[in-house]
Order: sequence, then structure tokens, then C-alpha cells
Amino acid sequence: MRPFLSRLRALISYIKKTYDRVAVAYSGGTDSSVLLYAAVKALGRKNVIACTACLPYVVNVCPPTPVDVKQIRIRPNVEDVFRKDRDEHPCYLCKRAIYGAIHETVGDVDGVMDGTNVSELTRGRPGLRALYELHVDIPLIKCGLGDQTTSVLASYLNLRARSGACSLVLSPEWPDVEVSDPGRLNRTARLRKPRSERWSLSECLEFTIHAPLPERRTETYECIRRGNALAFRVLGGRVTEAVASYFRECWNV
Repeated sequence: MRPFLSRLRALISYIKKTYDRVAVAYSGGTDSSVLLYAAVKALGRKNVIACTACLPYVVNVCPPTPVDVKQIRIRPNVEDVFRKDRDEHPCYLCKRAIYGAIHETVGDVDGVMDGTNVSELTRGRPGLRALYELHVDIPLIKCGLGDQTTSVLASYLNLRARSGACSLVLSPEWPDVEVSDPGRLNRTARLRKPRSERWSLSECLEFTIHAPLPERRTETYECIRRGNALAFRVLGGRVTEAVASYFRECWNV
């Protein structure tokens, strides 16, 4: 079997074993489209709700779903994201607002799922802490799906996924964003997204995550507490497998 299909089967199996009815945060991008497809395959259309956030800085706020499911629009309060005196990173505040609104809106579901994938962990994900605090599941990470795998699956499954990185309408104070044309700063800027998971073979890396320390020692990774977060280091083997193993063990939502 092709490796990317094995990942898809693992994803479908995980969702089927974990949930009876679920909400999927759906942006229309590749990752959330693949996650939505897997959820429908696992649970059926009647047991899946696609939630799209209607935000002032998101392009294509309500894209078509790749499968026929119930789709709801949410309008989270994101005023704190744009405050100049904010103490938290705007991505964290944005995720808190989005998933807080989803929890309030969807009602009778067993859980909420986010489409963050393994590759994104190495690019800095301040919003990951919000997902953990709000008990949002991250199946793509737990099943070892990264950028390349989701892109190949979206093409293979002929999903109508929106390509490219998220487009944001930003204030001049928004940090950590690369803007090619300063004159367009208040309209649109694109967050960087690597074309491939170049680190996905055998190597070591470090990134910061917000989740508990593992209860047991492993030979593939180690975690060190740093303030309210953890420093994660792969000790050997495939990075994807080490990361997936950690999150399956420790990200219990």
C-alpha cells in the first residue's frame, strides 16, 4: 500500500475509535479538507459538523466543503487579538476565540478537531497552547501526517482544497510576519509555509510545545520543561514517528 494511503487509513481508524459525533474546524485549506474527509469516512455525514470562522482578516471565510456535511459559520470575538497592549501572542488569542466560539455553538458533539499537522510544529505554533487548554484534538499530528502527505492526499482524493498559506489582514504591530510589499501591510500578508517537510527523515530538532511531560522515558524523544511549555527533542528514528508517538501519549483531550 502507498505510504500516504496508510496514513489516511490510520487517521480514519483513529477518528472512528475515538468519536461518535465530532466537529471539524474547517478553513478550506488542504489540512482541514483532508481531516474533514477522514471524519466523514469514519463517522458518516450525519455525525460530522464543519465549522468555519468568519473573521475580519481571513480570505475565503466560507469555502465549499469537500464533502456534503452540515457547515456552520461562527463569529468569534477577536478584539483582544488587535490590542496593542496584549500580553499574549495574537495567534494564541485568535485560536482561543475561534475554538471558544465553536464549543459554544456546536452543542452535542464528542469533541472538536483541528487540522494542525506535524510539519507545522517546527514553524512555531503559538496557538497550540490554546488548543490544549480548550481540549481540541489534533488527529493529523497523532497519525503522523505532515505537509507532503496532506497535499498528496488532497490531490489523490480530488478535494476542493484552497492552496497556499493563510491570508491575513494585519495591523502594523502584528509580529513575526513576512511582508513582501509594505504598502499592502494593512490589507494582506502571507505567512511563510515550506514546500516540503525536509526534516521528516532521520534527524534531531527542537521546538516548543504546550502539553504535559510523558509518564515514561523513551528512546526516540525527550522532553524538558521550560516555563509553561516543553522543549521537545527527537533522539533517533523518524521525526514524524517520534512526534506522533508523543502526542498520542500526552495530548489527551
